[in-house]
Amino acid sequence: MRHSSKPPRDFRLAFKSAVDMAPGSRPFVCEGSPYAQQAFIIGINATVGVGDFWDYWDDSYGMLKSTKFMPTYLKEKGEKISPTRKRIETLVSPNVRCLETNLYLQPTRRAKMLTDKSTECIRFLLLHVRPKVLLIHGKPPAQYVFERHCSVATTANWEECNTQFTTVRADWGEVAIRTVRHLWLPYWNSERFQALQHQFWSQLNI
Repeated sequence: MRHSSKPPRDFRLAFKSAVDMAPGSRPFVCEGSPYAQQAFIIGINATVGVGDFWDYWDDSYGMLKSTKFMPTYLKEKGEKISPTRKRIETLVSPNVRCLETNLYLQPTRRAKMLTDKSTECIRFLLLHVRPKVLLIHGKPPAQYVFERHCSVATTANWEECNTQFTTVRADWGEVAIRTVRHLWLPYWNSERFQALQHQFWSQLNI
């Protein structure tokens, strides 16, 4: 059962009770309440921390992405948007109710620099928000989702997810999953990315 009617305050209290978050961590990005999001985009880990994450939060609204988070993010990046961020922001149009998160909570410039590989954050988000659509970029988060949350899925299911959104039974119910190469890769030329965008938006009836 989804919890879209619950207030953002309830989410914050539950999250802080369940997830041990170090200063500078960026657990997720979305506009408004996480409970209202239909889809997740899941990567490996964030590259940039944002100070105290809850500075970008309002208990009556949820995450203040457009008004507080993005201005700070752009300042930290020197107004330069990475290929990953640019593609994610293209996928997440104003009409897309999507939460962006990662397998690992610790922000590092490169994945190989990770020292904390706990997955309590992604586990909490999946089981509490219960997304209907997952777009997963990178092998580690795809392996995690299938091994930990889609235990009844077959190898054939996983292989099918590499080419198209495929409905799989997860711990929280049925979910359409698409696994792709990491979004920062040059592999994503205009034609390939537009095809992915069309697939993603079609799953959300946009």
